[in-house]
Amino acid sequence: MVSTEGKSPSEGAKSAGYRQVQSNPPETIYDGRAPLGAVDSTVAPPIHLFHPIFDHFETRMNDPSLQPMKDDLINVKRLMQETSILFSSEKEFSSAVDPLLETLLGHQFIKGKNIGDRVNADNEDCLLLVEETRLAIGEGGCDPSTQVCIRMRRHWIDQSVRKSLVRLI
Repeated sequence: MVSTEGKSPSEGAKSAGYRQVQSNPPETIYDGRAPLGAVDSTVAPPIHLFHPIFDHFETRMNDPSLQPMKDDLINVKRLMQETSILFSSEKEFSSAVDPLLETLLGHQFIKGKNIGDRVNADNEDCLLLVEETRLAIGEGGCDPSTQVCIRMRRHWIDQSVRKSLVRLI
């Protein structure tokens, strides 16, 4: 069980820092990635154990009679085209890509801010998605997918978020 904040996202997402995170059970992120010779498994349990929607999704994905909607295919194509553009700033990238993601996901994003190593969305509610925007993979010296995992872990173990979860349930 993840129970400690551990390294900051900017430290923990670098290769050397991530090896240390994955070697320390209270900080481990169960994403299947582990340092060479690791004793403990970092493979997460099947996702459908956490909520029936994931099992429903997998069943539908494997159903050959179901076909994607034409609008979804068009929107995915537009998203892929936009993410292929070499933008000059992260703000410019987000302005082009976020509306397409919102359309595909069917939800509007709430813009949060990084405050230190925390994500703040102007409330205490539990975040369902955290987006880490980079112009290019490796920019800033960190893997953005690893950085966002660490940032999300910190959000989920934050005491104010736990109180919020109690209110929501």
